[in-house]
Amino acid sequence: MVKSQLKAIRGQSKAIKKFTRLLKYEITTTDDSSMQPLSADADTLDGLDAMLGIFDEYALSKTTEMMDVIETSMGQQLEPLIVIISTASSKLNYPMHSIEYQYIDKLLNEETENDEYLALCWEQDSMKEVDDPAMWIKSNPLMEIESQKEQLTQAYKRLLSEAKAKGTISNVLTKHFNIWVQSSKESYMNKEEWNSAKADESLKDINLVGRDIYIGVDLSRVGDLTSFTWVIPIDEQKLFLSDSYSFVGSKGGIESKENEDKTPYRAYEQAGICSISTQTSGLVDYRNMIVWLDEFIQHYEFNVKAICYDPYNAGLMITEISERYGDYLVETRQGAITLSPATKQLKIDVLNNKIKHLDNQLLNRAIYNAVSIEKNDSVLIDKTTNRNKIDPLDALINAYTQAQYHDFDEVDVNELIESGDYGFGW
Repeated sequence: MVKSQLKAIRGQSKAIKKFTRLLKYEITTTDDSSMQPLSADADTLDGLDAMLGIFDEYALSKTTEMMDVIETSMGQQLEPLIVIISTASSKLNYPMHSIEYQYIDKLLNEETENDEYLALCWEQDSMKEVDDPAMWIKSNPLMEIESQKEQLTQAYKRLLSEAKAKGTISNVLTKHFNIWVQSSKESYMNKEEWNSAKADESLKDINLVGRDIYIGVDLSRVGDLTSFTWVIPIDEQKLFLSDSYSFVGSKGGIESKENEDKTPYRAYEQAGICSISTQTSGLVDYRNMIVWLDEFIQHYEFNVKAICYDPYNAGLMITEISERYGDYLVETRQGAITLSPATKQLKIDVLNNKIKHLDNQLLNRAIYNAVSIEKNDSVLIDKTTNRNKIDPLDALINAYTQAQYHDFDEVDVNELIESGDYGFGW
């Protein structure tokens, strides 16, 4: 596009024609400035001194490597500029959605400030608006132009109707309505459903000291991801509050691990939602996990109701945990009989606003990665590839095998005695 526009200008201006030179893959000027498309291989781009970087369809970028290279190369520039242009996509765990979009959301909701970041989003506010053509202008600003409005409306009606009939609506929602959705028809839970369960500010600040807690543990291979996810009943509101913490193995180096899993673990460690192994072997140190669990429970003086774990990978860690919390350990075997009721109930409770979460990015990624496997009226979750980690969600479902039966109306006899409302009558 730049080339074609520049050709038109060069035809009208001798000065511009003399100043610029059009090559096959590059535009140069007589003062040694240049513009060119770059290879996706960030390792070949050291030594750049960029003033302007344009990322088109950034939603399809698997990593932040290219962004990191361009931003680093701008260190000597007084007025550098990065432009990100993209429609939404089904890649919810790629950097455009998991990093940039989350930051944009905070900017537009005034949760943070940055006068040097201009965020412009044309998108539908909810999935419900897709059925109302009057709302389509939100994601299609060209509909402001009368000559375009009718043409686009008819085209989108046709595409939407066809996609619903074919079962291929995800592509239409992302490309024409700028809605971030998973591409898989078997996704366990879509983004809109999970986002509806974000905790509000009052829940984020609620006092957790002394409350009941159900803890789920997903003990993966020692070189991989191990997660604790917990469910805390907020009895006065008759709902659950959930959050998660993970331990990341770094065998082969954390940079290699991040590239393999397409996950910014170092950024998540800084955010306080995981710990990266510091052992020379890169393996997860279960002793550190036990120390973390002890400190977590003691800090909030939790009343532990259950620690739910899969005995298959339990090993030494559960032996050590049993010395402290043996009365609360619950074996949670990974099969339909045990997990299907909890898997179903968790989704029902999300849809009915009975469970809220603290927007933990690793737990979010697990939700986006999870697909449903249905068989004989049972529902289990799985992942499409090994790098699509779902460990925090596995841990949540383990916890939910017990939490789902929590009685919010249960009366504590000790509290009644202390308040004077309990006694013996004849």
